[in-house]
Amino acid sequence: MKTNNASLSKRCLCLILSFCCMVACAVTPAFATEGTCLIEGGSNQEPERIGGSGTGFIEREVSRKLIGSHVFLSWHPDFDDPLYDVYSYYFQAEKTTIDVSLGASYKFISVGVTISLGDTGVSGYSKKVPLSKVWSRPAIYGDLYEVTYCYGLYDFNLNRWITKQDRVRYVTANTDIVIEYNSQKSALE
Repeated sequence: MKTNNASLSKRCLCLILSFCCMVACAVTPAFATEGTCLIEGGSNQEPERIGGSGTGFIEREVSRKLIGSHVFLSWHPDFDDPLYDVYSYYFQAEKTTIDVSLGASYKFISVGVTISLGDTGVSGYSKKVPLSKVWSRPAIYGDLYEVTYCYGLYDFNLNRWITKQDRVRYVTANTDIVIEYNSQKSALE
């Protein structure tokens, strides 16, 4: 009797998938007892379902803490050195995101900062240097936040986490370009 290899392969695949589903169903409740991500303020609300039912990877913000308001983040990358006796600096309307590394009091972290590009452009704005006959350089200031996220595999059928971990990220908001100036060039380097 001749057997069909394709039919035999399909049966084996079905058996393997059935076994995997049984194992997954047996294991899920044991991991799911880990609990939920607790949102700041005590809310125990489960994540909203996105798409169909079943298991999926989700990430949600748990808390956001202001670390510093209007803190120095970096010198503007389009102006490498301080300039002497400049009347104003021009910035484009177009924006870009740069990575900024912060050290010392901010535990050596890296954040993305959205800023206006420097130099000439079709449309934009200028910032005047408050005094003449001084060294000046554009600086980037903004609010710095520590954001805690919860992420992992979530079972939407049982409304429980299968695996869950916390992650901390640092983000900026309300960024602004400020023209720093000083009589000493070294103060702006």
